[in-house]
Amino acid sequence: MPWATASVALLALAGCGQGSGLRMYPIRGEVSYNGKPVTTGSVIYIPSGSAGKQAAGKIQPDGTFQLTTRQGNDGAVEGAYQIVVYSLKGQEQGPASRDETETGKARRPAKPAYMIPEKYARPETSGLTDNVDSKHPGFKKIELKD
Repeated sequence: MPWATASVALLALAGCGQGSGLRMYPIRGEVSYNGKPVTTGSVIYIPSGSAGKQAAGKIQPDGTFQLTTRQGNDGAVEGAYQIVVYSLKGQEQGPASRDETETGKARRPAKPAYMIPEKYARPETSGLTDNVDSKHPGFKKIELKD
């Protein structure tokens, strides 16, 4: 009898998503801005309210992403989310001036610039949401506009 109880306990733990008791759902998607793929950045799912776990995915050059909560592409925990999208690039710097070259003055690194409207980088202004549960199709299309 003790072996049967132990077996049931181990099976229960194995089915709980690494023993956490949280239901995980794989989520992939694509991000576009004014109809064109966003080619760099991150998509972040921020849990609505105080409960839940954040999930994030790196945007690939074709605009696609896959969410990770704990380990590679495991998806998102069941729940409601606000979504933010970051896509930054460094501002171009021209060649060093003669004075900079001769004096050895260091140039400051380029300040990052948003490749999409900055409002999408904040949960209170992005207007992007998702509800992850057993009815979720596993795909999220995020279409950003000016």
